[in-house]
Amino acid sequence: MVENPGNGAKISNHDQKPKDNSNIINNCNRTIGLEYFTEKHSRENQIFFLETSGKNYLTGREICSVESAARSSNLTVQVLMFSKSVNLTVANGSCQVYHGYNNVNFYWVNLSKEVEETPVEGIQQRLGEAERLQWKHRVVHYSDILRQVIVYKYGGFYADLDIVITKDLSSLTNVIALQNAGPQE
Repeated sequence: MVENPGNGAKISNHDQKPKDNSNIINNCNRTIGLEYFTEKHSRENQIFFLETSGKNYLTGREICSVESAARSSNLTVQVLMFSKSVNLTVANGSCQVYHGYNNVNFYWVNLSKEVEETPVEGIQQRLGEAERLQWKHRVVHYSDILRQVIVYKYGGFYADLDIVITKDLSSLTNVIALQNAGPQE
């Protein structure tokens, strides 16, 4: 069953404290339809996490990243997914983060739509050719482009879904944080 939450995700007041969790268990056995992320969902102090593989759930490690940002960053946490829904039954932590924090929102996004009217608008055609050739790194490149476009269009902070936030980030603006993938040369 897919449930649409009506007016979309929760609006943040930067309340990092978990909500009363007594009713969360009753809301975990379902898939939630996500609203498309637009300018109206953008907040002045926000951090973006992107799930671009197309899966409709977050792993335990990804949930930890989102929850750490909800608790420590003092920002609105925007989880953007290529999937149009989030499955709350896959990992209990997903449900707790989705329902448990006023400053966490889940939305879906589409790369083609997001690059419109940006400096990288034409890139879709080039990546389309790469996709036709079954380019093995295309998902990585889609993610690279989308994180840049999201910060360009909406401002805020981007972090990978394997980053744990331990400090207040609200004094930073328009930042992209990545984990070093390998040793420095």
